Order: sequence, then C-alpha cells, then structure tokens
Amino acid sequence: MGEVAEFFDEQQKSSAYKNLKKLTQGQDRAAAQIMNGEVGGRVLSIGGVWEFFEKGPRLSELTVMDVSEQMLQSYAPAGSKAAVGDLYSIDLPAASFDSVVFSLILHHVAQGDWAQTRERVRSALARAFQWLKPGGKVFIIEACPAPAWMLPQRLLLPFTKLFLKAVSQPLVVMHERAFYENTLSELGFSRIEARRVMAPGTSDWTWFPVFMAVSWLRMPLKFYPKMHIFTGEKPGGA
Repeated sequence: MGEVAEFFDEQQKSSAYKNLKKLTQGQDRAAAQIMNGEVGGRVLSIGGVWEFFEKGPRLSELTVMDVSEQMLQSYAPAGSKAAVGDLYSIDLPAASFDSVVFSLILHHVAQGDWAQTRERVRSALARAFQWLKPGGKVFIIEACPAPAWMLPQRLLLPFTKLFLKAVSQPLVVMHERAFYENTLSELGFSRIEARRVMAPGTSDWTWFPVFMAVSWLRMPLKFYPKMHIFTGEKPGGA
C-alpha cells in the first residue's frame, strides 16, 4: 500500500484533496449526521475519520488508522490514538472494538484483476469482523455505481490501470450496493442495512471529478456513484 500512502501524502501537501472535498460538502454533512449519532464505544476508524466528525456522547475511545502519515496528521482528531499502517498487515487484538469504520477507503484497496479487487474488500471486512466485539458494528461509507455500470467498469479495468498509472494515481474500483450487502452477509454480519445518503440542496448537475488526480475528467453528480452508509452487526452481543 506504499503507492497509496505516497499518493495521499502528495494530495495532502498540495491541498488538492481539500479542494476536492469542497464539492461534496452536502453529502459529507448528511453522512456525518448519521455517523456522529450512531458510532460509539471503542472505535477504530480506517482511512482517517469521516468528514465533519464530532465526538458524540456514545464514543468513548477513538483509534484512527491510515497508510498515509500526512493524511493521518490532518484527520486524526485531538485526543485520538494514531495507527499508521496497512489494514491487511497491522496487528490488532481480536474482539477489541465496538465499532469499526471504513470511511470512503474501500474503493482505494483495489489491486490485481477484477476477482482480486473484490477479494480485497472482502478481506478488509473479514478483518473488521475479527476486530469487533460480539454485538459490535461495522460502518462503511462508500460511493456505489448503478448495477449497469459494473460490466463496463470490469471490462475497462486493464485500460483504467494504464490510465491511472500514467497520471500517478493508484487504482480505484467502486462496487455496487448489492456486493457490500452480500459480502457482509457471507461474512456472518447480521442486521445489515444500506442507507442512501442524500444531500439537501445539492444540485445533480454539479460536476465532480471521476478520478482525484484528473481534475478535468468530470461527470455530473446525477450520474456519479451514489454515497451509501452500510452497517452490519457481529452476532453474539447481549
């Protein structure tokens, strides 16, 4: 994941990421209303924390993990514990968190061919299942394409790799809503819920970059993958 860390370090140094996030403030605020009210206990947040994070009364301890030290320094709230590392290799004790959060990070874990990109997400969620206490919850914030987008994205994957390599951005693959729901179910999570995040007052015709490193390649938010919050519970709680 060194390539991903270097990319986000450069994004942070250049302020490109902050400028990009200005375009999604409405969605990010709507997601934060849910996250700030529901995430609680001992929390592990992977890939920084969600935008407009607030420490609610339910949250007792926060650990923030990221492969990018620059991004972690920017996002880790005061009083939180920082963990610089790759979620696939970092050593964390099992059954030690009440909540595990993936905030717009799972589309960045893609590597290899199509099957491998899917397995990488599955492996990340399997690790979350291991780290959660019985009764603990996973929270996933992700942008999900319409099902019709999935076949073209899969067929174009080799060309996407070459294009992103040319502009020095790591591979990005987004997955549909059903994939997350089915994967959580297969891993043993219960009470699975998928909620579409709607941004009040946001125009569908705001043009948003398809890739972070290519500001000129844009599409209207009406056609851009839609933000969702997925939750699932590890069985066995009181």
